[in-house]
Amino acid sequence: MTDSIKQYQNLHLWILAILILMQISLSVDYWGKFSRVIWPIHIHFWSVCLWYIYLILQPYWATHGQLEKHRTQGIIGMFIAGGVAITALALSYRAIQIVQLLAGAPERFAPITPEFVYGILTAEVIMMFAFTYAVYKGIVLRKQLHEHAWWLACSGFIMMFPGFSRGFFYLWFELHADVMPNVSAAAPVYIAVILIICLLLVFAYQYKRLTHPATYLTIAVNLIATQTMMIGSIATWQSFLQALIKV
Repeated sequence: MTDSIKQYQNLHLWILAILILMQISLSVDYWGKFSRVIWPIHIHFWSVCLWYIYLILQPYWATHGQLEKHRTQGIIGMFIAGGVAITALALSYRAIQIVQLLAGAPERFAPITPEFVYGILTAEVIMMFAFTYAVYKGIVLRKQLHEHAWWLACSGFIMMFPGFSRGFFYLWFELHADVMPNVSAAAPVYIAVILIICLLLVFAYQYKRLTHPATYLTIAVNLIATQTMMIGSIATWQSFLQALIKV
């Protein structure tokens, strides 16, 4: 094993940690409602899990004497990445459905507002495009070890927010049940984003990639999520999303 490849022999453990954190965060919103979850969400959830499993196995194979297997399975992994992005975008219609429900019974979903939903939808769509770009860079730079490894590793951090933040929403609203709906719906977003960025910075520091473009991109898309109310309150943007995403 060369020193360059040896540098990534524990990379799979970082991705495993991300997967575990997401499963814990989804323990109520997905696992707790498993029998009631609709089929498209199941498809997206398991495609995401499969991608993370590949992100765990790929560096393990590459750094533990199975480089040929790493290359062969990498081709399959690219199809899985495409499935992650497509299924995520296909679920965008659910945000519009939630907005329609809010219009009929706003008190039922308070403190969630249409502006907040539009903002979250926008942030998550941007994340999926950023994820696709990171995977693309990992493919085209596959012959440059450090670039290939870092772009694909960051794809795991880029797509972390949607699943990771779910648990914080549930916990936040439960902790403030006595004052509902007079709480901030944005607070769980800030908490999740801060934790993701902190984890990313520790990760990037260890691998000396603090100033890498993939690190910057991951930070940027997470910071966009903190602007959900501002983005979602733009009337023209709301109209565009409604026209684009039919339900």
